[in-house]
Amino acid sequence: MSDFEEVQKRFEGLITALAPSARLKLMRQISVDLAKNQRKRITAQQNPDGTAFAPRKISLRRRKKQNRIKTKKMFSKIKSARFLKRTVTDNGLTIGYSGKISEIASAHQYGKTERHGRKIYHMPQREILGITNEDKELVERLIMQKLDD
Repeated sequence: MSDFEEVQKRFEGLITALAPSARLKLMRQISVDLAKNQRKRITAQQNPDGTAFAPRKISLRRRKKQNRIKTKKMFSKIKSARFLKRTVTDNGLTIGYSGKISEIASAHQYGKTERHGRKIYHMPQREILGITNEDKELVERLIMQKLDD
């Protein structure tokens, strides 16, 4: 069972009883809050279970500054709203990436091996997107607030 299926099964009947416009509004609010939590977690460089991302491979720059280690945080651009897309319908929501960014995110998410020209890169697994226990509680709280209205 996936992380989110238990929440979905618990509230499925109650959510379908809502009017389509109310469901859409609820899904939109959930997607905004979940995307915000994903961005915070990516900024903190943490997997959904709370562990730190695998450290960046030490690469040496060969141009101007030899033997200098790149210290910038990973995924600083893909956490922006430009790349982290939300799709909302009255039946559900998705938060993810599309296009070339989705390939990059997928390589890191699952720890794939990629080939760029003649070089082969082994990506350690870094779960960029995932559901935490706090996210589950957030969704439950938002659904309960909507049902109380």
